[in-house]
Amino acid sequence: MKKWLSFILVFTMLLMLVTACGQQTPAPTTAAPTTAPTEAPTEAETTTFGLTPFTEKQTLRVGFFTGSPLSYPFLFADKLGYFEELNIELVYEPFTNGPAMMESNAAWDIASCGL
Repeated sequence: MKKWLSFILVFTMLLMLVTACGQQTPAPTTAAPTTAPTEAPTEAETTTFGLTPFTEKQTLRVGFFTGSPLSYPFLFADKLGYFEELNIELVYEPFTNGPAMMESNAAWDIASCGL
């Protein structure tokens, strides 16, 4: 019984290997349908990414670990003015350890920055 189970397992693994590494034939290409040219997005649309800015100023508290590069996306977006265009004010809250940051996240008091 063990030999049959081993044989089936090895056969299945080999079948998966052949299937995964096998050469696939490319799908036939068809011509793209022609459509009327669309207008280029305005500068405001490209920097707000299609989001509607808030009517009133909103404050977002962002927690980050000091010295960690995981907070760079928020920092860069703030320095480039993306949050200002969306009428969002960022308040940075530095943390030096994980438990304090997790406690703030659990209380929904702060947004975390990073992975």
